[in-house]
Amino acid sequence: MNKRKSLICAACAAICLSSVPFSASAAEAGDYVYGTMNIPYADFYKGEFKNSPNAYDVDAVSSATSGKWKMNEEGKLVEGTFNEANAEGEGGKILGVTYPVAVKKDDLSAVSGKMNFTETSDVPAAYKVVSVDNGAISFSEVKDSTPEKLSGEATITANTAWGDYLVKVADMPQDMGAISGALIKTTDGKTYGMRHLENIWRGELAWSSGVKKTEPHGNALSYENFKDLMGATISEVTYITKNGYYTAETSLYVPVRFEAQVTVENAAADSGKTTFKTEGIPADFSPVYSAGDLNVSVEGDTLNFRNGKPGNYTLTIEDKNGKYASVSGTFTLTTDKMPAAYENGAIVKAADASVADYADFMSKVSKITVNEKAYNASGRGAVKIIKEDGTIDMDAASKDAKVFEGSDKYSVKVEAVGYEKALEFIIDTKAAEVTTAAAVTDAASVTTTSKSGSTTTAKQTAQNVSSTPKTGDTRGSFAAIASLGLAGAAAVITSRRKNK
Repeated sequence: MNKRKSLICAACAAICLSSVPFSASAAEAGDYVYGTMNIPYADFYKGEFKNSPNAYDVDAVSSATSGKWKMNEEGKLVEGTFNEANAEGEGGKILGVTYPVAVKKDDLSAVSGKMNFTETSDVPAAYKVVSVDNGAISFSEVKDSTPEKLSGEATITANTAWGDYLVKVADMPQDMGAISGALIKTTDGKTYGMRHLENIWRGELAWSSGVKKTEPHGNALSYENFKDLMGATISEVTYITKNGYYTAETSLYVPVRFEAQVTVENAAADSGKTTFKTEGIPADFSPVYSAGDLNVSVEGDTLNFRNGKPGNYTLTIEDKNGKYASVSGTFTLTTDKMPAAYENGAIVKAADASVADYADFMSKVSKITVNEKAYNASGRGAVKIIKEDGTIDMDAASKDAKVFEGSDKYSVKVEAVGYEKALEFIIDTKAAEVTTAAAVTDAASVTTTSKSGSTTTAKQTAQNVSSTPKTGDTRGSFAAIASLGLAGAAAVITSRRKNK
């Protein structure tokens, strides 16, 4: 339900004054003037901490980043906040929230000119009531006659870069409006106020309880008031918007975090085992081990695994009793095999490689270097140089320029996670020949050259003999092969040349 009240609704409310009391007080709404005020976080949350045994002053948010703290315009990251730049000119602070208020007409003179009070003509959907006592201004909790219950499930993770914990609520309404604040309430009656940027990020709520003290941008995290959230159970997650309260009722246990270290040695993918060590794990932690797709078991400090393939893995150690947060360490399984080759403008399966190994290599390509300029093959800012069928896209472009431009000859190096060998080859757009090379990081390149005419003839012969798909094909979609596996992949690959 959209909770916004139109001007027509406000007019209707005024007509019904004699029979309907306003939520601000028992007095008639005509005793109040409505507007907005810049409310510091401490004042904004004071009314929300009513009867909470852990009530505290909520601080402003300091940010060393160049601009996120001031992105408070409509539709922006911290919409509805107000701020100030740091005295030294670098970074700034988010001081609080610009929020609707109701002010008694008798107190209007005391509020005028304070906290950027701006009168509005309509009655807001939700607001805080302003009180004035000997010139001191205070604010109530949000007055909302129609608070909403969120139906989405709330989840918590203790694995986040933005603090020690992160809470998300699924399926949040699109029309709830910008988030002005958020509350986490626990079964022991405590309330915790969340602030923009450090705690509130587009609906996600993150905080530190003292284990992680800085976030990725180098900003210090405020954790003193969140220490006792460890080991507590969250009963409510409430978002405050200008349309009022949106609350998800839940029962989320906050697992106890601790400073620990898990170190896993890299190993060959076909070795079946590696070693690891842990530091800082509590004595009553009951470990359960897992590592993604690997089938693992532990004997002392030895991690045994089956079905190992080259790539990055994470060893996760969970507490069987559920009291503590899990801990983890990353490691890489490697191989010195090179299951791919370059031929006629495409990366194909090497003659002595299996379809599955070729597909695995292609699915883990991480970096492509062209004439000494490196491009990420996946993730943020990735440049797609290799097409789905393995061919090199000579029209590929980054945000700066085309990859293949300004030269007739290109030296290309393809690297994949877990593969010690890199595939290297030359693309010569002028020569009537194809140059291939399989290079390794710890050995010299071996270069072979074949005439394009003979290669073309072989391909044509293969196509003329039969149109039936053959194993050993080297041009099928490596993305599809990777997901289907060896048997399924062989059935869907279109043959383009005979096995060599």
